[in-house]
Amino acid sequence: MRPVIGYNYGAGEKERVKKIYRLTLYMTGSIMILGTILCLLASGQLIGFFTTNSETITALIAWRIYHKSVKMNADKHSPASRRGVLSGG
Repeated sequence: MRPVIGYNYGAGEKERVKKIYRLTLYMTGSIMILGTILCLLASGQLIGFFTTNSETITALIAWRIYHKSVKMNADKHSPASRRGVLSGG
């Protein structure tokens, strides 16, 4: 998209540049969300493409559980949480 934005910027088409930039953000965000959902829902099948070692697959599952617990703990102790931003208070 950079060449398209650069071309339109050089031509003075600022509204078109804004439109292309927004479209690029939406496309990128959509791809990221879909990729995240795919990885969360089908992580076992995806890792199966690369290994059949059950220890590796088990380690992946353990890592996901650990990661979720660390994230939940970090969310509880974040500055925003202490100010009541996340709890609505």
